[in-house]
Amino acid sequence: MQRVAIRTFKDQGDTIAFFLDQPEGPGCCVSYQPGGSHVRAVYPQPLTRPATKGEARAMLRALRARGYQGLKVVTRGQVAS
Repeated sequence: MQRVAIRTFKDQGDTIAFFLDQPEGPGCCVSYQPGGSHVRAVYPQPLTRPATKGEARAMLRALRARGYQGLKVVTRGQVAS
């Protein structure tokens, strides 16, 4: 299972998924935002808040539509080293 933290930007309201088991350097991991954008991101990200259940469900649907399977949603965690 791949750990994913789903959070929402405080100012924009956009939801982002952080793949904690895909490190991209110290304190960074692969992330995904709807629209198909995979980027390197800092985690934990202080500009975000925990996603609501509805926001998390929507993100999981988007991830599954892109072929992601076996995801374990976590509310906190550390990027794998």
